[in-house]
Amino acid sequence: MLQFSKYQGLGNDFVLIEGRKGDLDPSLTCPDPAWVRRICDRRFGVGADGLIFALPPEGEAELRMRIFNADGSEAEMCGNGIRCLARFLADSDGDAPGRSWTIETPAGLIVPVLQNDGQIRVDMGLPILDPGGVPTTLPTGPQGMPQGELTVDGELLAVAAVGMGNPHVVVPVMTSERFRLRPGDRRWNSIQVSRRRRTSISSRFTAQAPLKSVSGSAAPDRPWPAALEPAQPWWRPISWV
Repeated sequence: MLQFSKYQGLGNDFVLIEGRKGDLDPSLTCPDPAWVRRICDRRFGVGADGLIFALPPEGEAELRMRIFNADGSEAEMCGNGIRCLARFLADSDGDAPGRSWTIETPAGLIVPVLQNDGQIRVDMGLPILDPGGVPTTLPTGPQGMPQGELTVDGELLAVAAVGMGNPHVVVPVMTSERFRLRPGDRRWNSIQVSRRRRTSISSRFTAQAPLKSVSGSAAPDRPWPAALEPAQPWWRPISWV
């Protein structure tokens, strides 16, 4: 039996598994992609956008995070994901405001901080604008970042790619109403601009960045929003076979 918790940040939901004591079997911490897909399946599994492990550090940090996408692939970083992990740690350990954690990720060392209002602040660092670092197949454009045009459902889109540990697509628009996105609308969910995997444009983030709709709420002309809403648990640990 495996215990887990489920948290969401800005609607981005994750299954979190505690493993800081090093007591998890390697078959779990280096999971089969099919197993991750089963866990994240919203009809036949728990249902989530991703799976996060809290693990012992390999260096001088306090702990290490591994995060897997719902398709089973491993991600380097996720802003909402690490906020959920920090809130999970605070809830599990009874931490008070001001607590911070040094967390190893494949994208580098990240330090989330628990705020007085219970929200989690995390500095995501500067965006990656080099095409090879994002990574993306888009060439560097006149704005100094990977830029190009894509046609989706007959509509020509000006797009840019930005790396924040995971590749993101930026679509400059004057108003998000142009897309008329609705929850569950799959037309905009996957545009191939990355050599790694498909990159999402998700309706739930447009309100946070109306001029540059970005999956993950990070735009290159401003820092990561420090505290948008609390990362909150959906339910307490439940057993999963």
